[in-house]
Amino acid sequence: AAGQPPGADQPQRLFSCAEMIEPFRLAIRDKALCNMCVVAAIVSIPEVVLFDINNQFAYTALGLLPSAAEGAGAAAARKHVSFLYVSALQISAMLGFFAAGHLAKRFSARRFVVWLTPLAAAFQAMPALMVVCPHVWAVPVAGTLLGLSLMVLPPLQALTAQIAPADRQSEAIGAVGAFKCAACVAGNLAVNCVVPALRTTGLENPLWPVYPICGLVSLSALVFVRRVPAPPPAEVRPPRASAAEHLR
Repeated sequence: AAGQPPGADQPQRLFSCAEMIEPFRLAIRDKALCNMCVVAAIVSIPEVVLFDINNQFAYTALGLLPSAAEGAGAAAARKHVSFLYVSALQISAMLGFFAAGHLAKRFSARRFVVWLTPLAAAFQAMPALMVVCPHVWAVPVAGTLLGLSLMVLPPLQALTAQIAPADRQSEAIGAVGAFKCAACVAGNLAVNCVVPALRTTGLENPLWPVYPICGLVSLSALVFVRRVPAPPPAEVRPPRASAAEHLR
């Protein structure tokens, strides 16, 4: 700026950089928040991996993989399978989020996450059964299971806000979100590395082992969830007065 000596704005720039990395420093210093970041990363990796491979896995199980001599019927069948999977996943995730919010409020977010983590791991592993049950009706069932496995996300976010320092909740949520994004990148890299290796095994449908592996990865998050201390009880707030009471 005019009239300011050179380098006068350097402390301000350094302060801004320090503010940007402060959420990560908070996550490292705070043990409970660090465990929450690890949990968020662990549960995010299987989600990304399974979303990446599910359509291809279903096409292989149903014999719908593209080929040079295919007709219009096979392409239409793949579109139908993709529609069934995506619709079932979105509807089940929507209903699951509503249920998760209600149950987390009733039983506490931490307790619900502890209960739900093994269940989500089982939901992620079960679609592998399409190998022995290659029917179109199994596609929406698999999508529903994967959608229900996302129920763990709302109580995780609520638990993050509950264990964060009172004046640093936004930073804590930002740190957890950053770890989830990093885990998504790691999941995509894992797909690019693991799937080609599985294709060399000679299995008829080489993608099915990914489902139980992802279930085990999600189950390992339980170790870190149990390390998160129970948040202090929330203060009981008086009920809001109605508009009619305000007018009295």
